[in-house]
Amino acid sequence: ITVTADNQTKVYGAVNPTLTATYAGFINGDDETILTTQATITTTADTTSPVGTYPITATGAAALNYTFNYVPATLTVTPVEITVTAANASKVYGAVNPTLTASYTGFVNGDDETILTTAATITTTADTTSPVGTYPITATGAAALNYTFNYVPATLSVTPVEITVTADNQTKVYGAANPTLTASYAGFVNGDDETILTAQATITTTADTNSPVGTYSITATGAAALNYTFAYVAATLTVTPVEITVTADNQTKVYGATNPTLTASYTGFVNGDDETILTTAATITTTADTTSPVGTYPITATGAAALNYTFNYV
Repeated sequence: ITVTADNQTKVYGAVNPTLTATYAGFINGDDETILTTQATITTTADTTSPVGTYPITATGAAALNYTFNYVPATLTVTPVEITVTAANASKVYGAVNPTLTASYTGFVNGDDETILTTAATITTTADTTSPVGTYPITATGAAALNYTFNYVPATLSVTPVEITVTADNQTKVYGAANPTLTASYAGFVNGDDETILTAQATITTTADTNSPVGTYSITATGAAALNYTFAYVAATLTVTPVEITVTADNQTKVYGATNPTLTASYTGFVNGDDETILTTAATITTTADTTSPVGTYPITATGAAALNYTFNYV
């Protein structure tokens, strides 16, 4: 009887498959059921055997009326497939790429990445100049005895850089037109500047020519540019008082007479204002009285008050 061991295959690290053999040469209607001892089928391979081929041998069959001839076979150990999964990553526009990594799954027999003869090379098409968007991360080139490799790509997300738009503080006097409102930009990268803006920031204030003395917010909004987002810092428009000149009027009287009515004129009102908006009229005084001898005496004005104005006295 010829006992032919059957060829088998398994992956590295797996337990051996059931080893079998076929019998040829029975006569008189006999078959394997008349065996007094089945053939013992063995191989030198076990779960730790590296990729390669190993003999399968059959021995020890016995039966009345028969002798046995044995034909060996081969157990082929094939590599295990490792999955190399690139890790997703993120960076802001203009930044250097982060360290790209990957994870390995599928090692057997206590193996890990330390048995790699070549680690996977992990690359992306993105660089510091790459605009906002997504870019593939790919792993290739890993090598190790007893393993093959399957690669799963990942994504590098390039996110916008935040630009700070800071409105500039301004000052004007009451009644004046608003000054030109401006802002400064900080945070551009890659040599970019305000020229790459697709929309300039709109800078506004609640103050106008009629706004009384005080402080008013200046706000910036609406800037736009590829690869950037915008944060806004408000500023202050300070409206300061207008200076009114109060000019005391010259007067004349004769010696011994009572003083004439002392008067003054006001110049510098704006926005259609006049002396009627004074909360306190100027007090006008002189050192002369009815007993003052012939000569000249100062006339002085003081104490005028009004919202939105300061006073200078002549």
